[in-house]
Amino acid sequence: MKTTPITLVMLCLLMMGFIQQVYAGEFHPIAFIAYDDGGDVLMEPELVSVNGRSVSIKSKVKAGGGVTLAMGAYIPISDSFGIQGSVGSKTDSVSYTNGYVGFTRTPVDLLLYVHIDDHHSLAFGSTYHTNSKFTFEAYDSPSSSFLVEFDDAAGALVEYNYAVLKSNEGGLKVGFRYTNIQYHRTDGLQSFDGSSLGVILYAY
Repeated sequence: MKTTPITLVMLCLLMMGFIQQVYAGEFHPIAFIAYDDGGDVLMEPELVSVNGRSVSIKSKVKAGGGVTLAMGAYIPISDSFGIQGSVGSKTDSVSYTNGYVGFTRTPVDLLLYVHIDDHHSLAFGSTYHTNSKFTFEAYDSPSSSFLVEFDDAAGALVEYNYAVLKSNEGGLKVGFRYTNIQYHRTDGLQSFDGSSLGVILYAY
């Protein structure tokens, strides 16, 4: 099953708009960058031979690894609770002289925030990853290049955040998050654990 990013953005915006009307809350636009590590290795070093010699990749591309850039909105329900939705792009990649290896996906997150006090908060929710693709490009040998696609995948998220200002107001937040998710190839030949631990920086 495949879902376009535009469809996901529209669904997320409609859901957030409905929640805003129900709770009469105020939208806080957010943006964040995160780095995650973990999950199964998708590409082992020295996996392929290009022009008769082995291509060595020192860094491994992992199903749970990568950098995420995302935008969304936070809606306060009360002083203690809030709902946040976001859409982003997550990539784990390695570039070298003769090629490129990368695993990309589009995560859509929906989280319920619990504000413990003025600075500390916990969040629980779900994540939905679409357009997940593993790409290997051999610049010297295009015939060795390949692309592997994955089904859309649903998973769970848990976050802890520390806010520089009050946790239910605007400003900067830093935190840690755990993601639990599984990826399945569209051809049904393999599945990979994409679970990970990460650090995250919010601006909102």
